[in-house]
Amino acid sequence: MSGYVIGVDVGGTFTDLVCVGEAGDVLTAKVPSTPADQGIGVLSGIANLADRAAVSVEDLLARTKMIVHGTTVATNTMIEWSGAHTYLLTTRGFRDLIDIRRNYKEAAFDIRLKAPYPIVPRRRRIPITERITETGAVLTPLAEEEVRAAARRLADEGAQAVAICFLFSFLAPEHELRAREIIHEVLPSIHVSLSHEVLPKIREFERLSTTIVDAYVTPKLRGYLTNLERTLAERGYAGDFFIMRSNGGVVDVGRAAESGVQLVASGPAGGVVAASSIGAAVSDRNLLTIDMGGTSADVSLIRDGTPSVSMDSWFSRYRVAVPLVDVTSVGAGGGSIAWIDDGGALRIGPASAGSYPGPACYGRGGTAATVTDANLILGYIGADSFLGGAMALDVEGARRALQAGIADPLGVGVEEAAAAIVRIVNHNMANALRVISIEKGYDVRDFSLMAFGGGGPLHAAALVQELRVRRILVPRGHASVLCALGDVLADIRESRSRGYYARSETVDLPALAQAVTTMVDEADALMGEQARNLRRVVECALEMRYKGQTHEVAVPIGSGLEPTPERWAEVLADFDRLHAQRFSYSRPGAEIEIVGLQVDRFALRAKPEMNGLGRTSQATATSERPVHFPTAAGYVPTPIYSGVELGLGFTARGPLVIEEANTSVVVMPGQRVSLVAGNVYIIEDDR
Repeated sequence: MSGYVIGVDVGGTFTDLVCVGEAGDVLTAKVPSTPADQGIGVLSGIANLADRAAVSVEDLLARTKMIVHGTTVATNTMIEWSGAHTYLLTTRGFRDLIDIRRNYKEAAFDIRLKAPYPIVPRRRRIPITERITETGAVLTPLAEEEVRAAARRLADEGAQAVAICFLFSFLAPEHELRAREIIHEVLPSIHVSLSHEVLPKIREFERLSTTIVDAYVTPKLRGYLTNLERTLAERGYAGDFFIMRSNGGVVDVGRAAESGVQLVASGPAGGVVAASSIGAAVSDRNLLTIDMGGTSADVSLIRDGTPSVSMDSWFSRYRVAVPLVDVTSVGAGGGSIAWIDDGGALRIGPASAGSYPGPACYGRGGTAATVTDANLILGYIGADSFLGGAMALDVEGARRALQAGIADPLGVGVEEAAAAIVRIVNHNMANALRVISIEKGYDVRDFSLMAFGGGGPLHAAALVQELRVRRILVPRGHASVLCALGDVLADIRESRSRGYYARSETVDLPALAQAVTTMVDEADALMGEQARNLRRVVECALEMRYKGQTHEVAVPIGSGLEPTPERWAEVLADFDRLHAQRFSYSRPGAEIEIVGLQVDRFALRAKPEMNGLGRTSQATATSERPVHFPTAAGYVPTPIYSGVELGLGFTARGPLVIEEANTSVVVMPGQRVSLVAGNVYIIEDDR
């Protein structure tokens, strides 16, 4: 191998790496994550890859041309509330917007629900006299002395970051720009997030919340990326270093470090990118995906080969209005802890045993019963084949944990308790998949289920019993490290959005078309040297709504807008159609408003070629063990296959288990599995 490309994904429990060489050879590694400093786990994983390639770390890095990293630093910062000591400067009279939250409450009738953790407590929100009108005119000049006084206070109180959000700054940013200049005169190195740069669009609460999150997470993220880049360089790495953003695209590490809010969903995005690519290879462009790791399960939807992207999401109870691959997470990972609530009901998660001490079966001191312990007891996981045999599991430790924590309190046997844990976690994941599909108007019978992560292939066969999707797809050999593989496959991407108001009946089409073109040029300018010689494509959209509405629909317009009446009529018809698809009704002929523009600019990176299946095989089972299947009402003697022994054309009827290096593929009675070109297991109903 030479000319390596390395993808790195850091999860809550494991750090996954994929290394692809110019000859198409693929190496993978899975090492425990190190939450205190994710860089330690990354370097440990690189050392593991070097061992597998029989070279030193320095030699591996010297021969690597690109590293692409999906990181959960920004994610964990929001979950753990460990971000920067942050202050807010905002227009006088509006510092309480972040608490008002548009009167949104996650549980409307829960009188005990606490307010979100205050990233910026009220005493650290400093009102500034200034005012820009809704037309972009200056109504009240910026009170520069107030900003200087605020800057001195920031210095005195040890501020690490400041968010500046003035009303209508996206129309006239001069007050925010001047405020930053003044703050940097006093504190030259402090991080400042400006709302017109973070989110140059209407809706003051969303802009305020997103800017505050950006200020809160960026210093820690920048410190992590800077340290990791320096450490890699010290070990001999001189290639390109890209970071996966939440929108499913990658950017240069320097660009990524500018805005932490763009990385709050960096980790899960890689898996969705890889799932889309693998689905296309087997002509399956409509996918539901389930990425079950050690801490959580992430579900998403891919329609016509394109991952669903949300432009406005809640993240750790804060509004984040930047493009995120639309991933819904539930506390249903392998390390999710099973527990009994006050009413005597069995619950799963969201608390997780993590990688240390981990599930009880890890033998590292963990005593709580987890999903992994239940899977071991039910036979889905082999005690001697976990992680390719590198880690022996303690079956008796798992049984003791389930006996004490679940079986005895419920008055049932250990096996019944384990089956109940798996049944509930499957139900939780199926509900999450329904939310992103059926509840949004999609017919799941038109979709296949792509299962990956360490736990996805273990549970997918049971999930289809509830969902009735067409079939299950499991990437062979890479299922447990698919997010890292997606990092390798992702293109460079710059997403831009901007407020733009016009009415359908009076719109200036040439001006609208020029505004879109200007945004495309801005995205091009941000792409950096690495994108200079790459082929580029662009996807543009208009954010549109019927007059009087408060929600928009993004209407794709291709690479730009042709300013002709005929093309405009097509755009309006597309809006009516998309509105009907999303909300079940439309109002043809009603006045429509344009409220924003979206541009996604892609620089298409050359994808590394990976070796596929070089032989045909109808291998036989390597062993047999009792496995519990709910459809068989108990344990069934089940053939166990070794995934590395299987080749193109392998097919078999369930029940069976295929053991891969870092996961197991469970096939239930009444199902058939085939291994097809593209290195994909396909599981279908055999009845």
